[in-house]
Amino acid sequence: ATCICTEEPRQLLAELQAIEQAMGRVKVRHWGERCIDLDIIQMGEQAIDDIDLLIPHPGISERLFVVEPMIELLGADHKVPGLDDLGTLRHELKHHSISLCQDIDISGATVA
Repeated sequence: ATCICTEEPRQLLAELQAIEQAMGRVKVRHWGERCIDLDIIQMGEQAIDDIDLLIPHPGISERLFVVEPMIELLGADHKVPGLDDLGTLRHELKHHSISLCQDIDISGATVA
């Protein structure tokens, strides 16, 4: 999803982690299985390279399941800071495949 955020990146990260915890996420091991995973993919033109926070997300260029929705939201010409435009990233991932399992309408959803 895309959203307008007035929070600083670290505050947003803390809020996302709180949501994950509330939904039952338990961090057993790095890159291990989990019931939910909320990431900050990009925050405008910001670039952050800290041990616990990397923006833009370092896996963008490796994950078609991230690039395709970004193209739907932002367009293929959208440039990710430090990377190519999304259309180029999609082309470089042409050997990957994804499929939509279920389309869920969240247009009426509210955040508590």
